[in-house]
Amino acid sequence: MEDYFIAVEAGESGTCAKILHAKPHVNVGDHVDPRNVIGSLVRSPFYSFWTDLHIHVEVRPVNDRLRARGGYNLDPTPTLSQLKLNCRTSESFRVVETSDRYTLLEPVGPTQSFTPPVTLSLQGIPFALEGGVTHYGHGAIWNRHGGLSKEILGQLKKLFQIDLEQNGYFHFNCPKRATIVRGCEYRGIGLNLNDPYVKLIPKRIGCETISVGDELSANEILPFADALGQL
Repeated sequence: MEDYFIAVEAGESGTCAKILHAKPHVNVGDHVDPRNVIGSLVRSPFYSFWTDLHIHVEVRPVNDRLRARGGYNLDPTPTLSQLKLNCRTSESFRVVETSDRYTLLEPVGPTQSFTPPVTLSLQGIPFALEGGVTHYGHGAIWNRHGGLSKEILGQLKKLFQIDLEQNGYFHFNCPKRATIVRGCEYRGIGLNLNDPYVKLIPKRIGCETISVGDELSANEILPFADALGQL
């Protein structure tokens, strides 16, 4: 298996951006700025069949650019500040795109910009869910405020198998559990903070029993509701 690697140093700061999954259009020693095209996306052999083209970016010391661990932590506050987390999860979702690799769904009804497709609330405090659930076996819960009370934290830990918490970010583990939607077995759903869509992922390529325009209930497509507790 092979992939491409680009490291761009920020001046003489000793810090670089490490970029994966892009074929380089630059050479060692070239000077670039944010407007330059430095590579083209490739389908990495590390991708799962449902993974779309993307780049992986880390910010890390330039003299430690090859290692898998050791990158700097990024502050999620700018992203979290844009999110509208006080919106209830839609009771149904409409199919807007189908392929042999996944089905794309959007919430039915009015939505706001920067609103994640799946949220939950504990005593009026909103959270957003992110990750590949349950097929990756883990995911994340985001809350923009942090500093939650012990009571709320206790409730959250009863609902989710949390193994890391940091500044409003909670990482959890969950049992992998497939679900059947209209006769087809699905691995789970993909959720991203800055993406209004839900990606419904089949057990295997080509298993497709739903069409553009179909509507699915939230209970049909949220397999983690039973696996992780009440939402």
